[in-house]
Amino acid sequence: MSFDDLEDYISFLSKNNDLLEIEENVDPYLELTYILDREQYNGRNKTILFTNVKNSQIPVIGNIFSNERKMEWILGDKPYEVGMRMRNLIRPPEESDSMISRGLEMLRELSGLRPKIHGSIPSSMKVLDKVDLDRYPICTTWPKDGGPFITLPVVITKDPLTGTRNAGMYRLQKFDSETLGMHWQIHKGGSQHMQNAQDQKKIMDVAVTIGTDPLTIFSSVAPLPDPFDEFSFSGLISGKELIW
Repeated sequence: MSFDDLEDYISFLSKNNDLLEIEENVDPYLELTYILDREQYNGRNKTILFTNVKNSQIPVIGNIFSNERKMEWILGDKPYEVGMRMRNLIRPPEESDSMISRGLEMLRELSGLRPKIHGSIPSSMKVLDKVDLDRYPICTTWPKDGGPFITLPVVITKDPLTGTRNAGMYRLQKFDSETLGMHWQIHKGGSQHMQNAQDQKKIMDVAVTIGTDPLTIFSSVAPLPDPFDEFSFSGLISGKELIW
């Protein structure tokens, strides 16, 4: 099963009685994440949509990957079966004379699945004159946490040396109304791209996306071997190319 975007996925969950909508005012400081935590550990595991978050006009959704059934919907198959498909795709040839046939098999699997850049696509864009992070319902999860964190972003970077893309999920800490801190470990792809940019004395472009389709979100945390990037992985699973 393939979902075009997060809204499509939310609509599907609602039709399948796996979405809980909370209309009461909820505080993003400790309360909202506590509700998500209790839903998860009480065994109900429903995805929760908060439509009335304190001091924000923007809704919040959580627990979108909260059980195995949801993962089967998102991946279009049982996670084990998807894992076996990936394993078979990247397995080395068993004999040296099968190298060419193995390479052709991989090309057939991956053909047309790499993201394509189009000059213009239907979209809705709003450009803000001033950064104002206070308008976003950024949650504080734990009483002694360092502050509010964006916890489910897809952070997209490009290696200035090779042009290789990376999509990773790195917590973004809100310092003030205009500043976020990127929490990525030194061995992560985004951090390696940043180090390469620093070595080249270049400014690195970074895109942070929130609320993409669930498969792209999942792909950003998948432990992928070279030469796969996260967007190609998403295309491989869904059978659809990503259009930029």
